Amino acid sequence: LSDAGEYKSEGNYDYHLYQNYPNPFNPITKIGYQLKGRGRVKIMIYDIKGELIRQVLNEEKEGGYYEAEFDGSGLSSGIYLCRIEIINERGIPVYMNMRKMSLVK
Repeated sequence: LSDAGEYKSEGNYDYHLYQNYPNPFNPITKIGYQLKGRGRVKIMIYDIKGELIRQVLNEEKEGGYYEAEFDGSGLSSGIYLCRIEIINERGIPVYMNMRKMSLVK
């Protein structure tokens, strides 16, 4: 477990939430993530107060790199938090991380 709370394997990420791009964004951004094996991936967006704004993803995925798209249309400018949770096939949470995203209109 690294200082950033991310699991690493010989310099390569087993699990990782990449910074969204573009950032700042208006109104669409992409959220990259990686998992080492099959698991359920949940991506949620929260406002700065910690209230859930939207669930972007809740799906089973095979290992690999993926991108999810978030559309901030209808939201106010500001800082939002992107949270990822990955649960392995045995139902055990194996990774959680958050990144700040800036919506600028």
